[in-house]
Amino acid sequence: MVRNVIFILLVFFLASCSGITTRHGYIPSEAELSTLEVGETTTEDVLSNIGNPAFVNEEYGTTWVYIETKQFNRGIRKAETTERNVVVLSFDGNDTLANVETLGLENGRTVRFTQRVTKTYEGRLSVIQQILRSFGNFGSGALIAPAERQFDN
Repeated sequence: MVRNVIFILLVFFLASCSGITTRHGYIPSEAELSTLEVGETTTEDVLSNIGNPAFVNEEYGTTWVYIETKQFNRGIRKAETTERNVVVLSFDGNDTLANVETLGLENGRTVRFTQRVTKTYEGRLSVIQQILRSFGNFGSGALIAPAERQFDN
C-alpha cells in the first residue's frame, strides 16, 4: 500500500515538472495571406477574409497588426516566449492594401516600461473619503435651479 502511494506521488511529481505550452493571439495563415493583393485589396476585404486585427495604428496612416505568441512555462519559473509571429498590413489613404510584412521573434526588441504613477488630486485620501468629501461641494441652488427654469415660460 505504501509502495503504491509513493509511486503515485512520484508520478504526480514528475508530471508537474513537464512544461505547458500556450498560444495567444491570431495571425492569418499563408493561404489567407496569399489572397491579399497589394493595391487591390481593401480594408473591408481583409475584414471579411481574415478577421479583426489585434490592434490598429492610425498615427502614420492605417496599419493593422496581427500577433501570435507561443510561450513555454515550466513549474514556477517565468514563462519563456519561444515563438512570436507578427503580420503587419499597411493601407494607403484610400483604404487599399499598400504593404504586407511578416515579422518573427528575431525581429523584435525588448521594451522596458517605466513605472509612472499618476498622483491623485486629493493626495492620500481613500476612495470613500473622496466620495464623502464631495457631498459638501453641492449648494442648494444646484437642486432648486432646475425647478425654477420650468416656470420661466
